[in-house]
Amino acid sequence: MSYLACHVSKYTRGSVFGLQKHEQREGQNHSNKEIDIEKSKNNLDLLHHEKINYLKTIDSLIEKKKTSP
Repeated sequence: MSYLACHVSKYTRGSVFGLQKHEQREGQNHSNKEIDIEKSKNNLDLLHHEKINYLKTIDSLIEKKKTSP
């Protein structure tokens, strides 16, 4: 049986870069010493095949979806 854990929260514009670094494993200093950095290449992003810039993506989506000039 499969399970899905989903966490939804509001974030400020200033925290987006930190989220990107965390989710795409861009930082090298991990507080959890049991993280095997060699296995990070095996992580899958089912939506994007390469790393993306979260802030540019968010700005693009807002610009595309906004209804007023």
